[in-house]
Amino acid sequence: MHKDMEYKYRESVEMGDKFILDFDSNHKPVALEILDASTFFNVNKLSLKRNFEMKMHVQIEKDRIYLKGLFKFFVHNKKCPSAFAQDTANDIDAPLLATSFEMATA
Repeated sequence: MHKDMEYKYRESVEMGDKFILDFDSNHKPVALEILDASTFFNVNKLSLKRNFEMKMHVQIEKDRIYLKGLFKFFVHNKKCPSAFAQDTANDIDAPLLATSFEMATA
């Protein structure tokens, strides 16, 4: 889920009150927006722009969409992990899928 990745947007799904998962025209998850991320992760806004690691898993079942993730922010050269899990109804009729994403910034 890279912000520069090109895809044909189809629709978004709200995952709780903090997460918005975007899907492409093939019903594949392609982007994640975290609303008020610095407050949610309890980190300085600058920490969101520099060194961090992210691992995320999306699982789509017939009736539900599951999102699990782990972010590791570097604060004072120390890794500060923050995990989350959300799920919502599969109201968009996305096909069954299990996929994982990893990202690290330098």
